[in-house]
Amino acid sequence: MRLKVGTSTYQCDGMQRADILCTAASGKAAVFELKLGRDRLSPGAFRNRFFASCTHLKNGRLKGSMVSLLERNFRFPKDSTLCASTEDGSWLVAEPWWLVLRRSVWSRWGRQTTLPTRHARVVLIEDLVEAFGGKQPFNTLARSLLVNDPYSTWQLGELRD
Repeated sequence: MRLKVGTSTYQCDGMQRADILCTAASGKAAVFELKLGRDRLSPGAFRNRFFASCTHLKNGRLKGSMVSLLERNFRFPKDSTLCASTEDGSWLVAEPWWLVLRRSVWSRWGRQTTLPTRHARVVLIEDLVEAFGGKQPFNTLARSLLVNDPYSTWQLGELRD
């Protein structure tokens, strides 16, 4: 990821990588950030862990969490442009981004009057599994992309009946 501010460009410190980057011919990209843990993801803990403002380092790099970057939580002008790059090209990162959570975490967030993000759209991993046809079809897809048994690795056995 990189941030363009006027004629200056700041590279991220290498830790900010999109979990999932969906690119479009329009030159824009949607970013999905996965937070599949069960602990330390209450709204307050989420803010504390992931929302600290990105800082500019002297070497022209940015330091901070991917959530802070996607939330545009940095001290640069509002017209700054966030871009994602791969070997295939570069895309403007859309301001609404997708936060993938477990249903159990989301249910705890639902009790809050305000969410710990401003621009995130939330999708539940269990809903994605169900929409894709259940454990086996999901594992087949995710195995081809990520890990051998993502359903078990991510302990997704808490689907609704």
